[in-house]
Amino acid sequence: MDKPFNSSSRIMLQRLFLHCVFSNPMFLKGEIAKNMDLPIEDVDLKHEKTEEKYSLYTLTLCGSAFSLRFDKKIEEPREIEVPKVVYAPKKWYQSQPRRTVVIEKRKTSEKPITRWILNEIN
Repeated sequence: MDKPFNSSSRIMLQRLFLHCVFSNPMFLKGEIAKNMDLPIEDVDLKHEKTEEKYSLYTLTLCGSAFSLRFDKKIEEPREIEVPKVVYAPKKWYQSQPRRTVVIEKRKTSEKPITRWILNEIN
C-alpha cells in the first residue's frame, strides 16, 4: 500500500474495532488484515505491558504505529434455566404422548472465561 496511515485511518480503526470483544487480543491482527484488505505481513501487533485490569499493545500498519488498550473482563460461570420437553409414555388411547416442560438449571461453563475489550486506540 502506497499511502501512509494517518488520523483518518485511526478513525476507521475505531469505527471497525472499538469496543469489540476478543477472547485473545492477537486475533485483532487477522481481523484488521481481512477488513482493511491488507496482507497479514503489513500488520504487526506487539504486546507492551500487562496490568491487573488491562493490557497495552502496539499496532503497526504499513509503518504507522497506534497504541491499543484492551480492558480485561472475567465472566464467572453462572446458572441458567434451560427448558426441556419431556414426553410421558404413550397410552393406547392417545394419538400423541403427553408433553410437559421441565426447567433444568445448568452452569454456563466450568471455569471463568477471560474476555478482552478494545477500549482505546491512539
